[in-house]
Amino acid sequence: MSVNLKRITIAAAAMLLAVAVLSAVVSFGAARTSQAASPPTLQFGCDYLKREAIDPIVDAAVPHIHEFYGNRSVNADSTFNSLKANPATTCRIKEATSSYWHPAFREGGKVQRPLMIRNYYRDFNGIDPNMRPIPDGLQNLATEANGNVRYKCGGGSPKTAPPVGCTQSWSVSFNFPNCWNPNAGLGPNSVKFSASSCPSTHPYQFPDHRMEVLYPRPADGRLSAPLEVSMGGGEWGLASQYAHADRMDGDPDAFNTKWLGPCVLNTTSSRSFCIGASS
Repeated sequence: MSVNLKRITIAAAAMLLAVAVLSAVVSFGAARTSQAASPPTLQFGCDYLKREAIDPIVDAAVPHIHEFYGNRSVNADSTFNSLKANPATTCRIKEATSSYWHPAFREGGKVQRPLMIRNYYRDFNGIDPNMRPIPDGLQNLATEANGNVRYKCGGGSPKTAPPVGCTQSWSVSFNFPNCWNPNAGLGPNSVKFSASSCPSTHPYQFPDHRMEVLYPRPADGRLSAPLEVSMGGGEWGLASQYAHADRMDGDPDAFNTKWLGPCVLNTTSSRSFCIGASS
């Protein structure tokens, strides 16, 4: 399995994305591009894996119904070591063996099935010499209170409110915390979100992670009712209040050496943008 790196202009980057969609028979490595408004970024997709009422991070008596992506071995008892030991993944780069999930969304009583996720790992600060790898085994939780949650209808701009009335494909994005307190363990309470430098309480800064969940056009042609998310035990709550996403780290060292390092951590270009796919 080889990885290729190609440097292209922003115009060529747009053409590459179009070709990737239209020509599924073409495989490519990490296309490194230059984008005027982008911080150093690694982007890659992960196909949908399954829907199951488990939560590997929170051992709830009645867990939410979750949608899963990434590591194929994930179960209620998964750990960093178990994910690394079973590296099969739905992600487009084989070294991305973490598990990603979020509560199921429904509209008008109908559970919406997602297509895939796109992951964006970024250095908000440009070329930051203090940027470090994601801590091994980190359990991260993205909420509006610690990170942010944004919705899009079609190609529209991101909004804080779910896209009621949308008649196109839609998406929801979660920004995960990116600052860690090494003295607070590896759970969700050990991390904090920052759009710039990390605070002294959470001094370990690692790349920001935005996870975008892609949904198709609504089956009945329109999102007519407010979106809800699974709360467990057959209960559902408003997405505007309870939407969140989880990431359990299970990536091997090769994820850093082949992907995160060259594209984000060690890049010499403040406009580096890599589109990752193993070939």
